[in-house]
Amino acid sequence: MLKQQAIFCIECRAPIRSRRDLVTAWHWLAIRPFHKACYDRSLKGLQTIVVHNYPINRIVGNVRVLSSCLIICCPLGFGLYRFPPSPIEELIWAISGPVLFVFVLVILPRLLSWLWYERRLPT
Repeated sequence: MLKQQAIFCIECRAPIRSRRDLVTAWHWLAIRPFHKACYDRSLKGLQTIVVHNYPINRIVGNVRVLSSCLIICCPLGFGLYRFPPSPIEELIWAISGPVLFVFVLVILPRLLSWLWYERRLPT
């Protein structure tokens, strides 16, 4: 079992006690923990290159991850895994490879948020 370490809000420096009060967001190119009230007060509505406007571990983040998973799994439904592939299928894979990589990058912050912060807090 992992040793329970306290998670502190970046804004007020107080410990975060439950998952309901935890909001993780991009802040200065890193995933940072906030109290819900601190996030609402300081970051909500702010959008720059280093700060995004949506919380990673709330419903918006979950919907983004779910939609990305569906988009990543779409080639399976279109039967693009036949061998040998036709020239059109090779072209589709050449175009869709970088696009699928971007959708994998959408899933990564949500996964890291859960690994670093959420799993260590009670519900």
